[in-house]
Amino acid sequence: SGRAYMDDNSSKRKAESSEKVKKCAKDLQNRNKNVVYAAVHTLVEIVEKADESCVQQLLQEKAITVITERMKDTTHTQDFQKNCCDVMLRCNQWVELRAELERTKAFQSVVLVLSGYVEDLELVKHALTTLSSLVSTG
Repeated sequence: SGRAYMDDNSSKRKAESSEKVKKCAKDLQNRNKNVVYAAVHTLVEIVEKADESCVQQLLQEKAITVITERMKDTTHTQDFQKNCCDVMLRCNQWVELRAELERTKAFQSVVLVLSGYVEDLELVKHALTTLSSLVSTG
């Protein structure tokens, strides 16, 4: 019966993470930048521990599409852009999400970050890592 408890726990966790994904996707479209920043920060944590159901939820909520769009705004903080890159790097490890990254031309957003934050060496390095990851797998 210990196992049944475990399974129950994992489905509860799945439900929680899909709720989290939903909330993040919604928050990413918020007009308030602080809400957006918090959302992408949470998303980094979510994709770090993503499982199959989480991946499906990310696709369903079009989270990658939203992030790709928001990155094009170079008035965002460097921290935000770094988090977006993190999300992409992690998403790139999933075949389904990789297809989504290609479809939304995520690499173009990363290129914009490269040109928009030239003076921030850390971010530039991070964006380059993300870019090479996106390009090499495609």
